[in-house]
Amino acid sequence: MDTVEKAVVDKITGICNNYANKEDLVKISKQKIREKNENISYNQELENIKTKISNVTSSIDNIYNDKLNGVLSEDDFIRIYERKKEEKENFLKRINEISSYINNNFINEDELTKKIIDKFLDSKKITREILTDLIKKIEIDENKNIYIYFKFKSLND
Repeated sequence: MDTVEKAVVDKITGICNNYANKEDLVKISKQKIREKNENISYNQELENIKTKISNVTSSIDNIYNDKLNGVLSEDDFIRIYERKKEEKENFLKRINEISSYINNNFINEDELTKKIIDKFLDSKKITREILTDLIKKIEIDENKNIYIYFKFKSLND
């Protein structure tokens, strides 16, 4: 057990030393805190917009039923339908804008990997939490070769 643990820690330390750059990690940490706060508000806005789209869709269904039942004239139906359709398109456009912003401005896997590596390198004792942040699984074959599979593609290379 001690041999496996030492091999795992040595392997991770070697990989982490190759990836670590303290200046980048400080920037990433500050950015991550800022992004987390922004991300919460964007996710709330996305949920609100999805609810509004659902309401607009229901409204369109209702005005169509009113047209079928003769409650609305053809002209009124077209006028209301066009307004609701434009409202829905604006909501969908906003969803695309928010999604695009989130995809282009929030930390990617490489940056997250660096953050976890920094946590590993700065710790005096390797904890289970740190190892589970980095490692997906460990295999030992019959020849006692140790294979470490990481959660991040860049570390598996």
